[in-house]
Amino acid sequence: MGVIRHELVVLESFGEDFEEKVNALRAEMPPEFARLLVGPVVGATNGVRWFALFPDGSKEYWCTSEGGVAWREKFKALCPYPNSAVHVACGDEDPGNAVASWACDPDEDCRGGRV
Repeated sequence: MGVIRHELVVLESFGEDFEEKVNALRAEMPPEFARLLVGPVVGATNGVRWFALFPDGSKEYWCTSEGGVAWREKFKALCPYPNSAVHVACGDEDPGNAVASWACDPDEDCRGGRV
């Protein structure tokens, strides 16, 4: 059957030019994934902007889940600078599998940091 594991990626940016990259990615996505990409959420000061790609809601290893993995990787690839993104996984049937990690370090596995 598969387990449910929800994965969320949040990216932080300080410039409007980054928004264009996110919107271009959103335009590539099928509607069921594009609606999961939200932002910008603009901070009250300093022009900080956040974008989030929410979980697809499917069980691990289902085709929707595999699509979600692919889109999360493309979204993380937009990361503008180190430590400007976080990848969170929760909802697993084993609470010990909840993780949060920086999403921008290509040498680090996103499942490596325990909460």
